[in-house]
Amino acid sequence: MEESMKFGNNVEPVFSEEVTLASVDGDLDLLREIVEMFIDECPGTVASIRKSIDEQNAFDLNRSAHALKGLVGNFGAQAAVDKALRLEMMGRNSDLVDAEELLVSLREELESLQQALKKFSGES
Repeated sequence: MEESMKFGNNVEPVFSEEVTLASVDGDLDLLREIVEMFIDECPGTVASIRKSIDEQNAFDLNRSAHALKGLVGNFGAQAAVDKALRLEMMGRNSDLVDAEELLVSLREELESLQQALKKFSGES
């Protein structure tokens, strides 16, 4: 099995199969449940980030981005983790100047991650 899944034109892997499988001790049924939970929770967390940016609420941005970082970290999705961390730090530092642009990039990354996880876990 490949060590990581690439999706679309990405050169970097979207997520790490090794990290993902290790997080569920190789249990594919549990993996499917975690992927489903991620897909269900991700839109709400992204909406919270969007609202925080719209309202220029640095505290809520920090908190929501931190939560998202944890969600994507379960899959070894380093690019998404890095972008969520940058948003988290923007919130912590009350510097939301580039937050909008970063959120657009993060959303693209999350779409690729969701598609790759569905394919990997056998979901349609």
